Amino acid sequence: MDPRITVLYDQLPAPIFICAIEQFAIEYLNPAAEKAWKRPSVSILHQPLNLVLPELNQPAILEKIDRLFVNKESFSISQVQIKSDLLTGSDTYLSLDFQPLVVPGDPRAYVTVTATDITELVEGRRETEQLRKAVGLNSAMLNAHHEATPFAVLIVDAKGGIISFTKKFIELWQMPEQLVQLGNDVAALEFAMTRVADPDAFISKVRHLYLHPEELSYDEILFKDGRIIERYGK
Repeated sequence: MDPRITVLYDQLPAPIFICAIEQFAIEYLNPAAEKAWKRPSVSILHQPLNLVLPELNQPAILEKIDRLFVNKESFSISQVQIKSDLLTGSDTYLSLDFQPLVVPGDPRAYVTVTATDITELVEGRRETEQLRKAVGLNSAMLNAHHEATPFAVLIVDAKGGIISFTKKFIELWQMPEQLVQLGNDVAALEFAMTRVADPDAFISKVRHLYLHPEELSYDEILFKDGRIIERYGK
């Protein structure tokens, strides 16, 4: 490559590859690209980029590469993976931006491939997905455990968000299940107040428990239909 070109790219913090139109071969990569690649540059110089990054060998991407050289149409790829080896120990994920490059005095056509390291973003998404699945599994286990009990159970968080409930709870309060499935206790409490003989005392006790979640509580609730239930809170 013309040193007048490479001296500029050497100073840039973004990983940059320059490929020639012939076989899409890598003619140059700057220090930032070598760092992102985690291997010596000699291992990929003069190699076709789609051989170095097999994920580029998809028909749609190869078609975009052809249009880039023929029609000078730029394009981007949101994510490619650089597989780890015994030395690096971890995969690297890059997003790639392809732009045509004209080098004065050089009749060959080139393309610059600017990479952005998105490894932390990809790993963060993976961890979030794993956490989501774990929370979903724990919720399923919790629900299964509760359904095996003979008690009416409702579990809420400190902000009134409904975490879990049993069918026995729905049956006891004769409450439409969709009210509980809304995920907050506002509608459920409003409905419950229509069922109890003393709604003011009922809601006052609920608010007290929300303000003092460390307390253990026990009381009896009288329903309008004459039923009396025992309520335990923790």
